[in-house]
Amino acid sequence: MKKIGLLALSLYIGYSSFAQSPYDQVDFLKEGKANVKMGGKVAKSFVENPTFINDYYFNQATFMKGESQAKPVSNAASVFSDVTLLGISPEGMQKLVEELYIHMVGELDKIGFKLVDGDALLQTKAAQDQIAKGKNNFMIGQTGDEPIFDKQSAFDIGVYGVKERLYFRPAGKNVYVFTGNIPGTFYGKVAAAEKTNMISVGYNITFANFKGSSTISSNKLKTQAGLEVTPVIQLVNPDGLFTWITFGQSYEGKNDWSEGLIETDKNDGSYWGISSNAAYSLVADEAKYLDELRKIIMAMQVDIAAAIKAEM
Repeated sequence: MKKIGLLALSLYIGYSSFAQSPYDQVDFLKEGKANVKMGGKVAKSFVENPTFINDYYFNQATFMKGESQAKPVSNAASVFSDVTLLGISPEGMQKLVEELYIHMVGELDKIGFKLVDGDALLQTKAAQDQIAKGKNNFMIGQTGDEPIFDKQSAFDIGVYGVKERLYFRPAGKNVYVFTGNIPGTFYGKVAAAEKTNMISVGYNITFANFKGSSTISSNKLKTQAGLEVTPVIQLVNPDGLFTWITFGQSYEGKNDWSEGLIETDKNDGSYWGISSNAAYSLVADEAKYLDELRKIIMAMQVDIAAAIKAEM
């Protein structure tokens, strides 16, 4: 079982010397109404046993839809808005996820996690049996350097308003992820076989918000830039016991990265009393957008690691 390489940790030391960010003063656990309860048995396991980061990802929204429903007795109809994010390159996001993965490794190492690369877990009979099933509700193996596109259907439960998104993961890392609804023993059997904990760290990232204003006689919908980040943290111990760090609300970043909305289509049905729809492109300054994300997530990761340490 190989430990996470010294290269990642040495790169992390460089990040710790960065100039302070205003987000260093934010209590993200408090602001996000986070619930951190690992439980004694799970916490003890993360002290005694090695840990595999079984997933690390950014879930970046690329297409969002907002709506303002008309009041039941209103003369106005519903209003809808579609908005696409422009200006952010996959290469830029990929570089950022690589950078912040290294930072997360450093934070977990600092609080005493004995991190391993997951090679041994993926070679266990339990993992190989899952691979042999050939189903499409899991990811097992090494990550590539291309994002994964996902389109939300009407039946999906996901981030509100997000219709299309890209998943970014650091390249060349082992992952062991169940993407269905009920994992059953998917994690527990593999964790038990190697007596290893697992931690999954993800960030849901949205770029727009929608503010509706409905009265008896009118219905309006304002679409604007709105960067929000929500961490998604899952931990599993070798006994198959799960725990989560859940955030009750997203953190809202600054929006000076926005270069404005461009209207690309419009269907005004208000004259006929039918729904209206407008489509926009929200243009981003890539450098400012990525820098804002970097500052927020880096500060979040410091708080998340500290919260885990407090439970240990």
